[in-house]
Amino acid sequence: MNYILFDGAVRSQLLPFTFTRPVADIRVGILTIREKWEKYLNTTTSTITEDYLSEKWPMVEMEENVMINACFLPTAELVEQIMGLQPGEAIFHEEDVVAFHAYEEQEVNFADCSSIEMEGKAIIIEHPWDIFLKNGEAIAADFELLTRDRKSEALSATNNVIA
Repeated sequence: MNYILFDGAVRSQLLPFTFTRPVADIRVGILTIREKWEKYLNTTTSTITEDYLSEKWPMVEMEENVMINACFLPTAELVEQIMGLQPGEAIFHEEDVVAFHAYEEQEVNFADCSSIEMEGKAIIIEHPWDIFLKNGEAIAADFELLTRDRKSEALSATNNVIA
């Protein structure tokens, strides 16, 4: 499956950060939004962004594509929902589209799509201050993602541990 991150309606609200990069390449927490999605999906992604940015961040389109709104940070529940999308289905959070499954060069009409409500809690980056307000939660989620199934090295005997 091919995954494409798109800027969505919040791009203009995230200026000046999005003057020089797509929404997906904003760093929130330890990782950028793109790095988070790529770790969860275990694949690379491409981007739909403004024309002047698309030379550096080109979109790679295949026969079947899942488009993901980059302002939503991934969670295990959301990724599971997205991986289960069938052609013609779209996931919504309130009025906002989170993700949809489309064919190459297909005109998407959400009125024709099967609408699925997003499960679980969403971390959404809609304004520049969200990058900072939600940074602590994003750092904790990224740390969990990066250290999952890893074991820390034991402390050296030369270290004195108190409490």
